[in-house]
Amino acid sequence: MARNWTKEEQEIIKNEVAKNPNNLREAFFIASLKTDRTSSSVCTRYYGTMNEEKETKDQQIKKLSAEIIKMYDLNIELKKELEDAKKAKYINRE
Repeated sequence: MARNWTKEEQEIIKNEVAKNPNNLREAFFIASLKTDRTSSSVCTRYYGTMNEEKETKDQQIKKLSAEIIKMYDLNIELKKELEDAKKAKYINRE
C-alpha cells in the first residue's frame, strides 16, 4: 500500500545526496535503508519532486531556443566571412 512521504524521509534523502553527490545510486540505497523504502522509490522521489536543479519543460525550451538563435546568427556570420574571403581571393588573383 502506498504511503505519503514525510518531511523526515525527504530530509534523509537530501542528507544522503549531500554526503555522496558523486554516487547518487549509493546515496539512494542508503536513504532507502533508513526510510524503509525501495531505492527505486527514493530515486523517483528525488528526481520527481526534490531535485532543485530540475528545469521545467518551458525553461528547457527557452534555453534551447536561445541557443538555436545564437547558432543561426553565428552561421550567418560565418557564411558572410566565407563569402568575403572568397571574394578577396578572386580579387587578388586578378
